[in-house]
Amino acid sequence: HAADTNLAEQMEPRLQDSLAFYATLRGWIAGRAMMYVGKDRQVRFDISTFDPINTYYGMDQEGLAWLMHVTTRREEDIAEQFGVEMPLRTQNEAEEGRGLEVVDYYDRYTNGVYADGRWLREPMPHGAQGQVPCFFVPVGAVPVVARKDSQVTTAEIAAQGQSVFGGLESLVDVRNQTMSDRVTLVRRSLRRGHTLYSRDRTRTI
Repeated sequence: HAADTNLAEQMEPRLQDSLAFYATLRGWIAGRAMMYVGKDRQVRFDISTFDPINTYYGMDQEGLAWLMHVTTRREEDIAEQFGVEMPLRTQNEAEEGRGLEVVDYYDRYTNGVYADGRWLREPMPHGAQGQVPCFFVPVGAVPVVARKDSQVTTAEIAAQGQSVFGGLESLVDVRNQTMSDRVTLVRRSLRRGHTLYSRDRTRTI
């Protein structure tokens, strides 16, 4: 309940709703589970989900060794949250709505936030010493099945946590190209080319 309250204040859905969304869409769920003291000096419970497609991790014999979540943020949002002024974007970047990639990094001892070649928040102990305060797991009971030579291939890892929409993956590129063609045809019909004729209308330019 405390975690859901914290998410609601950030205009995010409830924890179970977010987990159900990513479990269905991605086939994996990822996130962090931490406690911290807020500006009001009250203990807050932060259980947030990450988009697995923008989450990277490393494993060792003891399990999850590190994890980082990458998001895109505007410079003004970064300045407000972290108090760090970032270089202004070029006019083209501003018009295209580009932001900066912000990396939220966790290992077994520290947590830090990094963007554009500098630390927005220097790595500091996160309290769960010896354990990464994050999770990254596939949905469903699908273990990694090794081949006879005991090697695990990329294809075998990719089979873990396959989304229920896996059958549609091959249609994405086709649909994108089809929609692009349709938009082009509509645009041409609305903005037809101009043809210039000679006075006797026998020649065109």
